[in-house]
Amino acid sequence: PSINLMEYKRFERQSLLKYGRRDSSYGSIVTECERTDRAISLSLTEMVEQGYRVISARDVVLPQDSGFLSALQKFWLISPLSNAIRTTKYTLWTFFPKNLFEQFHRFANWYFLLIIILNFVPQIQAFGREVSMVPLLFVLSVTAIKDAFEDLRRFRSDREVNNREVLVYDWDTEQFTSRLWREVCVGDFVKLCINEVIPADILLLHSTEQDGICYIETANIDGETNLKQRHVAQQESDTLSLMSLGEFQPAVFNGAIYCEPPHSKIYDFSGYIVYPDGKRIPVNRNNLLLRGCVLRNTEAAIGIVVYAGHETKSMLNNSGPRTKRSKLERDINSEILSSLCILLVLCIAGSIGTGVWTQHRFKPYIPFLPKDDDDSPALEAFIRFWTFLIILQVIIPISLYITMEIVKFIQVYFINWDVDMYYAATDTPFQCRALNINEDLGQIEYVFSDKTGTLTENQMRFQCCSIGGIDFPHQLKDELDGLQEVLQSQGTLKKQKITKPDKFCYDCDLQSKISNLVKQNGLTEEDDSCLHEFFVVLTICNTVVVSRHASNDEKASEPDDKECEASFNMDHLSESVLSDVEKLLGHTNINDIRYEAESPDEQALVEAARKYGYVLLARAPGRVVILTPQRGVVEYHVMHVLEFDSRRKCMSVIVREKGTDQVILYTKGADSAIYSFLDHHSGLKFGKYSALQDGTTTRASLTQAQLNLYARLGLRTLCMAKRELSRQEYDEWYRTHHDAEVSLSNRDELLFESYITIEKKLELLGATGIEDRLQDGVPEAIAGLRQAGIKVWVLTGDKQETAINVGYSSQLFDEVMDIIIVNATSEEGCRELLEYRVKELEMQAGIESASSSASSLDTGFIMAAYTTPIIKLAKSKIKPKPKTDLSATGPPKALVVDGATLVFALQDSVKGLFLEVAKYCKSVICCRATPLQKAQVVQLVKTKLNAMTLGIGDGANDVSMIQMADVGVGISGREGMQAVIASDFAMGRFHFLQKLLLVHGHWCYSRLARLILYFFYKNVAFAVLLFWFQIINGYSGSNPVDGVNLFMFNLAYTSLPIIVVGVADQDLRSEVLMRDKSLYAQGRLSQIYTRGKFWIFMLEAFYQSLVVFLVASSAYHLDVIGLAEFGFIINISIVFTVSLHLAIETYHWTIANHVVLWGSLIFTIVFNLVYCAIDTRQIFIDTYQVFIVTASRGKFWFILILIPFVALLPRLIFRAVRQELFPSEVLQARALEKEDQMYCRCLSKTAHINTTPVEPVEPVLFSQIQANNVSHDNGT
Repeated sequence: PSINLMEYKRFERQSLLKYGRRDSSYGSIVTECERTDRAISLSLTEMVEQGYRVISARDVVLPQDSGFLSALQKFWLISPLSNAIRTTKYTLWTFFPKNLFEQFHRFANWYFLLIIILNFVPQIQAFGREVSMVPLLFVLSVTAIKDAFEDLRRFRSDREVNNREVLVYDWDTEQFTSRLWREVCVGDFVKLCINEVIPADILLLHSTEQDGICYIETANIDGETNLKQRHVAQQESDTLSLMSLGEFQPAVFNGAIYCEPPHSKIYDFSGYIVYPDGKRIPVNRNNLLLRGCVLRNTEAAIGIVVYAGHETKSMLNNSGPRTKRSKLERDINSEILSSLCILLVLCIAGSIGTGVWTQHRFKPYIPFLPKDDDDSPALEAFIRFWTFLIILQVIIPISLYITMEIVKFIQVYFINWDVDMYYAATDTPFQCRALNINEDLGQIEYVFSDKTGTLTENQMRFQCCSIGGIDFPHQLKDELDGLQEVLQSQGTLKKQKITKPDKFCYDCDLQSKISNLVKQNGLTEEDDSCLHEFFVVLTICNTVVVSRHASNDEKASEPDDKECEASFNMDHLSESVLSDVEKLLGHTNINDIRYEAESPDEQALVEAARKYGYVLLARAPGRVVILTPQRGVVEYHVMHVLEFDSRRKCMSVIVREKGTDQVILYTKGADSAIYSFLDHHSGLKFGKYSALQDGTTTRASLTQAQLNLYARLGLRTLCMAKRELSRQEYDEWYRTHHDAEVSLSNRDELLFESYITIEKKLELLGATGIEDRLQDGVPEAIAGLRQAGIKVWVLTGDKQETAINVGYSSQLFDEVMDIIIVNATSEEGCRELLEYRVKELEMQAGIESASSSASSLDTGFIMAAYTTPIIKLAKSKIKPKPKTDLSATGPPKALVVDGATLVFALQDSVKGLFLEVAKYCKSVICCRATPLQKAQVVQLVKTKLNAMTLGIGDGANDVSMIQMADVGVGISGREGMQAVIASDFAMGRFHFLQKLLLVHGHWCYSRLARLILYFFYKNVAFAVLLFWFQIINGYSGSNPVDGVNLFMFNLAYTSLPIIVVGVADQDLRSEVLMRDKSLYAQGRLSQIYTRGKFWIFMLEAFYQSLVVFLVASSAYHLDVIGLAEFGFIINISIVFTVSLHLAIETYHWTIANHVVLWGSLIFTIVFNLVYCAIDTRQIFIDTYQVFIVTASRGKFWFILILIPFVALLPRLIFRAVRQELFPSEVLQARALEKEDQMYCRCLSKTAHINTTPVEPVEPVLFSQIQANNVSHDNGT
């Protein structure tokens, strides 16, 4: 995009300020803004040289590598400071050279360019020079046109975006004036209005909302439709109030913004604002408005541009569609090398034949050959080598790539149009985001899945809680009591089925205790304090936003009907409390409050707290207001929010209640994290609660027992804790924490260390159990994938007990499985435990003899099991019987690894053993897995086992796993669209994965594998046919087929039929594939496309071409025919032969197949009749009227029938013998499918005679046929 002259002059005038100039003497950055009197602890020069940028009201200083000269040279394209974007790959001047450069990265294009060059050498030339250019020009042109249309679409989109308007502060008029997006630069002040799209990454400096808050919708970034809260940076200087409700004046802003260089991490931003008095105010992602987001529920907001154009986070993440290469496409390279070897062998054989013939020919007896005593056999052989290279060029299938792209493109549309994978509840159709890995769906061996939101609904429901060691089971009392009895009586539990109600139900005991608090009008005992603090944690320790504009905004979330069936009772609220609520909200109806939460867990907890009278009324930067049953409206000053991260597995808030000086840390997180932070030396004992157990039982042990019960019921568990901080403790911590906040280097690590420093010596308050229901169809889908031989791994952040329960309910585990649970406390213990497990499994599989007993092991690990015993030692030696699938040996096994053990298992010294154990298991669950560990597990299986992997998830924490897998699938769920954006395929529900793999994956693999084999076969057959002709032609390099027909063979005669087969052929109907999942093994084990089958097809190509040559030459042996006439005969014959070969290999005949196949054969005849009626005056072969004469003879039509029959007879015999004596599972399925169809037709005929209803016959699974060793024949 161009920039007008006025804008260019302004840039040029300020360029030295914005970029600085290089001082050759000292090698430092010198700018005018460095000469100001600002008190900055770190010099501007040092900051810029470290890579940071400094932005003030009028000046922008960039790092040294964005120097003024280089930026000025690039200015007319895209300036680093400009907000203009360009996503196009080409310009009008660079399209042809750049596109050709990219296309010639393919080896095949270079090969055919070499053929064209060789054909221009007179001594080597085999046919017309112009004709030799047709194949390459056709391929290059088609690809260039496709690229041009795609780039034109991007250009129009860029133009539309760059020409949007926004209000920018004009320093001359001191007013906000309208300007195009592409004219916005870094350092400009921008004013945004409600519902306006944000044009750049802007640091928020002012908002019309109270407390400097604004609301944005990030759907364009991460797909999440719930509103996010952003706020002005906390102001500690008294010289300027950025949160003032008055009109903001950019000219008054006298701070300098120090921020990090642009990067692609959307949820990461660090920097600080420095004021003239030396104060530094930290800024983070909560102060940044990202390009592409929409301002909601806020009248106006003003900020300064820190990143513009291609430096914005959205553009840095917009890398376009990721390019992946499928497994079949990678295998094509080896087959092309094989074809090249065949080509070289033929060329070398032909050149040797030329040399021998030239040396031994008898010129006196061949009067039509020129006499030349200087003929050198070696030179003639060398020249003819290149001639044969030109003639036999068709052996390399140049059109294969284009054909595959066309077939895959159409396949994608058919998959997208499958209504069975359309999720109507959210109007979510299936999306194929990657266009070139369709066939990989049919070869998946391992599926790695997230749990929350992927297998479950991600609709959290509060079910029960434990407060101060007392269990409040709510509606699960009977289930929990029954479960505890089972555990006490048996000591183990394999599976527990319960029925959880949909509606929220109050717990009578808990409601009674809260009512007593209201009556007492205060906290009288420690028990009451624990109860109160527990609900305070639920209410304020979160990032939930109160959406006060829900009634006016279409984007505001609506409450869950079932969750709100139990409403908050406001009868006990006094008039003064209602008056305070009305002042804050503008109304008194507590139940009308709507919450916007980034996490469904947080929303469920806040909603549950509201049911019991603890209501979140307002949240703003630095404060939170809640309503409590006994104290009314209470305001807290939020001093710090310690955000959640996957390493700490918790989040905390540091608050101070208004009117008091007590600083309190409230923490919420996973039990494994909270328990490690507890003050175990406090010896917590508590009043009347101790009557439940003996006096030495602590609150922590009671709560842990209840957590285990919750987890065994499949509930998600969280622990609540607090810590009261003295002023001295807080001040000491704050000094180091503030340094971490304003640090621009290693900030994340410093903040992490700061967090764990304060999150210790915690007092446990209680725990919660939240249910996340399985999606409909998940158990059936997982069972189907397992029946197909696919190993399913679930990588979850839940507790081990919760994960195991979900494993049973989702049919990841079943009753007959042996569950191997690996829990270790050290890396050494983990290694020894895995070694022991490997030996046991090898013994059970019969791979090696029994090893020493486990009693001698001193491992220092914890062994746990749900079944008795998990693995039984073999009593006698078993003869070795190795199998490819180790998980098929012995009883089915499953592996469960907890979070701590997973850390050890992924170490270099242990991961090999971990993988050995996992290979014996059909299902694996990894608990407490972080996003990085998920990716590491996928990478381990993918690289070490060389297996095809699929990753499926729904949230940002699954992106690394999805991108690491060979195929990534994103679920359009409640955690946004991050997973969808990073995925290759996107869908609305997990159970769609079953049909995607078992049906569409099977079809795509089968079609494309046979397409590739057919392409190599037909090209080799045609090329070898031309070679056979050289034997009777003195190896002269003469080509019997003219140049036009030579190239029409691939471009027209044989191209369309294979495209139709690649798009629409079905070896089995979808109902059959879904009924018998074992048929998926054909693709999973790569049974169609193998090296052996490739060479079988090559042998067929040699045989069939030899048949064509011998029959044709024998039929016309005594006739006088010319070179061109013989060329037409063998050319038409080979076209008919390879086309009928495709007809034999076609499983599912449609109208399109008949029209295209027989139409192509008719087109071949008609085209040659028309072509020979035109006097083309070719150099080597005169085709004028030749085919017309040839077709007028009956012999031609006779051999046109005879040749395909003789050539294809072995193929027909082979197929008949295989189908009758050695049928594969697919052939058996096809035979039974035909019988079912015949049976149904018989039933329909007899229905008119006998009206008695006939019970349908249950279909037979083909795996049962194999199990019963039943052979199938026509009489069955």
